[in-house]
Amino acid sequence: MRVPNTVRYLDSMGFKYTKSDLEMIVHRQLANLEVLGERIKLLEKQNELLVKYNHKLIEELSDRKPPIPYPKLSRKKISQEIQNLAAED
Repeated sequence: MRVPNTVRYLDSMGFKYTKSDLEMIVHRQLANLEVLGERIKLLEKQNELLVKYNHKLIEELSDRKPPIPYPKLSRKKISQEIQNLAAED
């Protein structure tokens, strides 16, 4: 069953939207999500490059010792550390 475009939908604040208004909002949100995804990819690439150059600098400054990679904690370890900090307080 099709809903005519003249039907108005109410949101929680009492604003009225037509079906075409809601479709336009959804399309804009999808476009914004795509842009955010592209930005996240760029930030990840920049982060990789920064880590790479940081390792090169560490190697040059530390008498040719290999750099120690940053520790990556799993979610389980992070939650355990948060609980330990809360228990100390």
